[in-house]
Amino acid sequence: CVCNNYTFVGFWRSWHRSLHMWVLRYMYHPMGGHSRRLLIVWPIFIFIGLWHDLEWTWLAWALFNCAFMTFEVTDLLICSSSSSSLTFRSLLGKWLVLLAIVLNIYLLILSNLAILYGFQ
Repeated sequence: CVCNNYTFVGFWRSWHRSLHMWVLRYMYHPMGGHSRRLLIVWPIFIFIGLWHDLEWTWLAWALFNCAFMTFEVTDLLICSSSSSSLTFRSLLGKWLVLLAIVLNIYLLILSNLAILYGFQ
């Protein structure tokens, strides 16, 4: 899943489809959905982390995922705004997208290693 999805949203959408649908139906939409996604990602991931097990490593996993997903969504919002002078068609834009993809893959791996090592 990590190498087939270059974004946190794509990764978690395809990782556990039935859990993803349950979270959408019973947590994401009732808490505000797309318009409040930067805020509601935090309680959802913390809930899922603590649901797995009441350990600090799972809390670290949840917080890393929240932070990296918030960073990704904010970055996409800034890049897709009309005021952004950098287009994805330019050579620099393509290199920046490639760099963001590589960074996302490393951050996905790092956030999932938090299950083993916690905040260390």
